[in-house]
Amino acid sequence: ERKRDLRSAIAQLRAEVLTLKKFSFLIGATDPYVVVPSAFTQGKDVVKVGDYVLVVFGDAIYPAIVGDIGPNDKVGEASLRIARQINPLSTPYNRPVSDLKVTYLIFPGTAEKPFGPPNLDKLQMRCGALVKEIGGASLSLYHWENIIPPPPTPTPPPLVSPSPVISPSPSMSPSPTFAFPISSPAGSLPESPTLAPTSSPLAKPTP
Repeated sequence: ERKRDLRSAIAQLRAEVLTLKKFSFLIGATDPYVVVPSAFTQGKDVVKVGDYVLVVFGDAIYPAIVGDIGPNDKVGEASLRIARQINPLSTPYNRPVSDLKVTYLIFPGTAEKPFGPPNLDKLQMRCGALVKEIGGASLSLYHWENIIPPPPTPTPPPLVSPSPVISPSPSMSPSPTFAFPISSPAGSLPESPTLAPTSSPLAKPTP
């Protein structure tokens, strides 16, 4: 029995890991999506993750998508982005509306393939077309703004100036000495010849 429980727990964890890998790009504080009970995914015209949704409340229609499948005992869940738009005081622990005043219009089979991070401009255009398909609406279609800051621009690496190369200065030629005479370089003027002294002829005495 213990092995059976362990196998069941492992299977459940694997399913949760696959779900996180597939849908972990949705962010509750920035993406407009709703959560539907798992019963909506059974039978005819089933709802799938990624299907487009119109959330109707007050005098506005909010474009959204189905972002997750939840338990059957919870109906009407929505992302924190939608909840705060309906009621700015909403938190993960404080629901925006307690009465039955919010309507979800789900369009099965409209999910994009492959399902990826929501594009708010495309969401606006697609939900606007769906509103026209059902005959239009007297309420305005809300336009979501992208509140995710753009990624920072990478800073280029600083330019490193090449260090100056110090060339060795030519060594001074040693001065010639008596012990180490140095020959003159080629092409230099020859030294002037030294005249050797000559003895003058002796004058012969006259007789």
